[in-house]
Amino acid sequence: MKISNIKTKLVAVVAILTCSVFLVNNVYFAKSSEEIAQDIANQQDELKKKQDDLNALNDNLSSYQNAIDSSSGELPKLQAQLEQATAQVDAKSLELELIKQAKDIKELERQQRQLDQQETLSNSYMQWRTGTSNLGQFVNTEFDYKKIEQYASSLTGAQQKNIFSIAKDLKKIGDDIEVYNAKIKELEDLKTSLAAQKKQLEDQIAYYNSALAYGSQQASDISVSIQSIKTNIDGLYNEQVSAKQREDALLSNPPPTSNPGTPVAGGFVFLTQGRDLYQGHGVGMSQWGAYGMANNGMGYQDILRFYFTGVAITGGYENTNFTVNENYGNGNIVTKTMNIEDFVTGQSEIPLSWPAEAIKAQVVAFRTYVLKYVNLYGSLNVCYAPAYVAGTCSTSTVAYDEGLNSRSYVDQTRGQVITYGGALIEALYSADNNQGNGTANNDTIFQNLYGDGTPYPYLRAVNDSALAANTYYTYWQAKTNQVNYDGVKAMLLYNASTNYYDNSTKSYLNSIISDIGGSITSISFERDPSQRVKKVWFTGPNGQSRPLGGWWFKNLWNSWAADMGTYDYIYSQTIYIQAP
Repeated sequence: MKISNIKTKLVAVVAILTCSVFLVNNVYFAKSSEEIAQDIANQQDELKKKQDDLNALNDNLSSYQNAIDSSSGELPKLQAQLEQATAQVDAKSLELELIKQAKDIKELERQQRQLDQQETLSNSYMQWRTGTSNLGQFVNTEFDYKKIEQYASSLTGAQQKNIFSIAKDLKKIGDDIEVYNAKIKELEDLKTSLAAQKKQLEDQIAYYNSALAYGSQQASDISVSIQSIKTNIDGLYNEQVSAKQREDALLSNPPPTSNPGTPVAGGFVFLTQGRDLYQGHGVGMSQWGAYGMANNGMGYQDILRFYFTGVAITGGYENTNFTVNENYGNGNIVTKTMNIEDFVTGQSEIPLSWPAEAIKAQVVAFRTYVLKYVNLYGSLNVCYAPAYVAGTCSTSTVAYDEGLNSRSYVDQTRGQVITYGGALIEALYSADNNQGNGTANNDTIFQNLYGDGTPYPYLRAVNDSALAANTYYTYWQAKTNQVNYDGVKAMLLYNASTNYYDNSTKSYLNSIISDIGGSITSISFERDPSQRVKKVWFTGPNGQSRPLGGWWFKNLWNSWAADMGTYDYIYSQTIYIQAP
């Protein structure tokens, strides 16, 4: 009875082995275990070489950061960042190859162990079937069943130990392969992200090169150069015009090495974020914001409605014709009638390599911008782009080049404009309107000396931080030298004594100090939702306070800093007072 049980047990073991052999024997290997071992050794040698190459690439990455830190000017810095991004993509690509090869080695190891498993199971099974093992005689003869059971138990245990050891190895190899698969997915995602950053840097460089090529006033802000629109449509107050021109001249060139300044009693610094000269005025549509939104799947109408509060996209303006005075330089002016669709085709705003929906948003904004002006003044003065670049078109209002834009984007938005309450809006836009908290209210930027302006309901601050593409200057920061309240008072009074500003401006600067009791005891900022400073409030010993427009405070400070030789400019209206 007990021998019968032993036979049953052994038959069960053999059945397991038979099934295992059948399953494993259905995995066919073209190479022997020794050949696979050689393949593993060869791949490990290649893996070591790739690891050495990767180490060298990673060692060089720090040099790219040094090049970025030492670059002066926006375009050289962007080019250095592009070189860094390219090197990072190359490094991640090589690391991805390395991980994939390590995974391939594991696959070879799995094949080798599966082959070992097959041979072990096959040998055990064939020994039992051919009777070459001693197992058969114990099963088929009358013998001491205790010895039979002990021998059988010992023999099958050894087989199982070998089989289970191989199975354990295969399980670990499988787990390692899963780890590699996860790492490959992580590296592929990172490589995709780095490639997107690289593409954005390439687009930024294309943007600035486009600005240089078509002669915009500022390399970072390719809004059309329509001075009369800036005066009337933008709401730029008359007294701001000359002050802005002077400030742009001061800030357009890298300043000389500034005096770091010395500590002063009660001292503080002004910290600024963003750089207006390179980003633009900050009101309305952000071109880099449209770029980011288009890349995130937003359509051009949604982009325009995001930036212009409460507006509608209205069609039917495609048959509008108007007079264009086209200046080819040196007084060579040709007057002709143009259709709005033909004119929009010649706008020089953003590169055609940008996402289609961003370009279409720009086309509609530009069409609206021009028609608003034409409705006000009846005709448009334009400067043909080559003449603008050459500087022979000093009376220019628009940098223009026929055929510059893709006609397809014009046709896809044919006749469409932006309206509010049924009327054309002042569709303002500039390069990068975000200095950390989105776009500005129009009356924060376009304001009188007291910080007041005319608020337009569709030109309200919106925070596009989650969607917009950032430029180098979005979060760029700078600090002034140390100053105290007496220094700020001296700055105001100095500007009141120069010829840079008109008499009404100088009179008000003097009255600020006299009205508050002759000195400044505190300074506070009134901000709009973008955190730009709308008004600076000065309080004196008599408890009285007087305002100065935030735009004006920045402008006055920069005039003073240039004349004092400190060159510690305030670069934006996003201003904070900070302990030194």
